Amino acid sequence: MSTELPPSEPMRLRASHANGVTEVRVLVKHIMETGQRHDGNGQLIPAHYITEVQAHHVGAQGAPRLVLQAQWSTAIAQNPVLFFQFKGGAPGDKVILQWVDNLGARRSDETPIR
Repeated sequence: MSTELPPSEPMRLRASHANGVTEVRVLVKHIMETGQRHDGNGQLIPAHYITEVQAHHVGAQGAPRLVLQAQWSTAIAQNPVLFFQFKGGAPGDKVILQWVDNLGARRSDETPIR
């Protein structure tokens, strides 16, 4: 029996910079199943949710700087939207967002700051 997970969909990221602050908006594509619901046959749907989220800013010097770290659980909705700001950044720099879920799946996507 295979335990491979289907590939996750890319996140939709946007980052913009104004007045010394970078704003990041992210749509995270994930089922975020709590493990407390039953399917049409009465069977429990297994839990499958994101447990950790990290965001890094990569500037001209190339060294990634952690700007967000969050611990998530079953209380987060399916396909969550994340919005955050951090000081610094510049147009052309990158923001990298990564997540890990309770089944060990990982995803990493990046976007330039505009």
